[in-house]
Amino acid sequence: MQNCDVPDVFLISHVSPIPKISNPIQLSDFRPICGTSEVLKTLERYPKDQLLLHLHVNKLLPKEQFGFLPGKSTTKQMVLFTEHIYRSSDKKMTTDVIYVDAEKAFDKPKFERIQQELKDSKIDGKLLNLIMFLLVNRKFLVKINGKLSSQTEADSGVGQGSVLGPIIFIILLSKLSRLLNNIDGIIHFIFADDLKLVCTYFIKDYDQSIMQNALATVSDWCSNESMAVAAHKTFHVQFGTPNPQAIYSLNNSEIQRKDMTRDLGFFIRNDGSISQHLNVITRNVNRKMFSILKKITIKDPKMLIYIYNTYIRPNYEYGSQIFNVQKKKYTDQLEGNQRLFTRIVYKRNHPTTTVIPDYSARLKLYENGFPSPRDWRLISYWRMTCSLLILIRLVLTYDRIMKLRWYYSTSLLIKGSIQSFLKLV
Repeated sequence: MQNCDVPDVFLISHVSPIPKISNPIQLSDFRPICGTSEVLKTLERYPKDQLLLHLHVNKLLPKEQFGFLPGKSTTKQMVLFTEHIYRSSDKKMTTDVIYVDAEKAFDKPKFERIQQELKDSKIDGKLLNLIMFLLVNRKFLVKINGKLSSQTEADSGVGQGSVLGPIIFIILLSKLSRLLNNIDGIIHFIFADDLKLVCTYFIKDYDQSIMQNALATVSDWCSNESMAVAAHKTFHVQFGTPNPQAIYSLNNSEIQRKDMTRDLGFFIRNDGSISQHLNVITRNVNRKMFSILKKITIKDPKMLIYIYNTYIRPNYEYGSQIFNVQKKKYTDQLEGNQRLFTRIVYKRNHPTTTVIPDYSARLKLYENGFPSPRDWRLISYWRMTCSLLILIRLVLTYDRIMKLRWYYSTSLLIKGSIQSFLKLV
């Protein structure tokens, strides 16, 4: 590896077109998925660790980036993002959020620009030579129905499907983060190549040029990196006090405004409502549960509960720290699937019974199948546990105690437990 002596077979990637929609017709209906050599990915892990260590020691990792980095996640970003939105809305402020989409961001950067950005990040010597060798010498084959196309050499991009590629892309994006941090009134969040520009203000102080300046900065940076902003996939969501005058443009086209968006898997409405997101969760878990129970006909409660915890429960836990589920109808909605599941399990094991224990009794009956140490196994208990865990991680990771104190003290779902915890810190 130090001498860049890598066999050619390890540098060949197989690209498989995966349909984005059910009945694809055009090329744009497919997503190219790149599969690289497992041997090469294993070898790349060591230089990746050295690269991350170098970036960390020299403080070159942008704190706004939540993708591809250890200790970062979609949930952590969304906790901090929604916390900012809620704080601003309580102060009767307006928050404009522009969701920016760059077309083929991983594939467009030229090798010369990548090399220069790596040098600017104080990466040189054998590590730089190895990274550039792996990028420049990549080759591709398209694989469809077991048949391979002719071989093509890469002329740009950071290498999708590789181990080093995402870290290289973060290095490229770090310059954009520095540029955006120089714009007063703008904060931003990044996950991989998904960028959110956030501008919060009182209406009397509204200045359209602040966000427009940020959009121009992003557009110019993309042009310099041989990328382009997808104007038709870029949109504006406004939270808090309405401001109809907040109209922004990109490439001489007005940016579309939406009332709801899907942000890193979470459905967010501009009024803070979570009903749509909860509807999606319950619909997905019901579909999965009935599909599993249809295929698996065993009666053993422990095995069924194990399957439930493996395939169904994560749908409830993912991102549960973000939402304050305080209305009884929402709590009942979340509990509905597990209530029905325990009822079905009981009926399978007691097919002739006419009296079915209530929900609480069924939870206690099957408690040995659940990993939690207490008798109660409500969905709300799981969500509270997840919130406590991420609170501890955020406190240990970020110097934002005061903001976290505000956010979690307003969560009616876990208010007592969190406030008790915060008294100890």
